[in-house]
Amino acid sequence: MDWITTLRAQQADFIERLKSGCLLYCDKEGQHSELTVISGERLERLRHFCWQMAEKYKKTSSVRNVFINNLKGKLGE
Repeated sequence: MDWITTLRAQQADFIERLKSGCLLYCDKEGQHSELTVISGERLERLRHFCWQMAEKYKKTSSVRNVFINNLKGKLGE
């Protein structure tokens, strides 16, 4: 595999995002982002899942720790 071609494409993408002012976050179709914004319905589903897990395991661990650990896990996914 020719790694130089891949690296040049990544470099060109980076330069284009830098010039457009959308380096870290860009909501334009077809452009990459380094950040993902989670809001609205996606955020509500995430919170709901974490609270369900916290309720399920509240007898064995603190609710706060279970919530945070599940939140970290889901964000990592």
